[in-house]
Amino acid sequence: MSLRLRCLIEGEDIVFPVNAVFDDEVSDLKDKIKKKCAVTLEGVDAHHLELWKPKELDSIAAKPSNTLIQRIRLLDFSNFTDKLEPADSVFSIFPTEPPRDYIHIIVKVLHTSE
Repeated sequence: MSLRLRCLIEGEDIVFPVNAVFDDEVSDLKDKIKKKCAVTLEGVDAHHLELWKPKELDSIAAKPSNTLIQRIRLLDFSNFTDKLEPADSVFSIFPTEPPRDYIHIIVKVLHTSE
């Protein structure tokens, strides 16, 4: 069994799909996102990604994409989303296929000091 999740990197306006399989954990999802967005996330390790899920899965429409950045900035992010833990099972978070035309995962890139 697999899920198709629509993801968005914070500050970007391109929604992209990532497929998760039954036994994936959030850490596996981070690796898949890193691989899918290799150019955008160049120089960022997968463990420097935080994944957040909107509390209501039909709350952030994927379209129109030209207003996504602004719509997400207007949200009270910490009250509107739940941070996903690396060891959490993707299927415990999404027991069924989420609504198709919405954002399911918001990716935050943690910046590290060098």
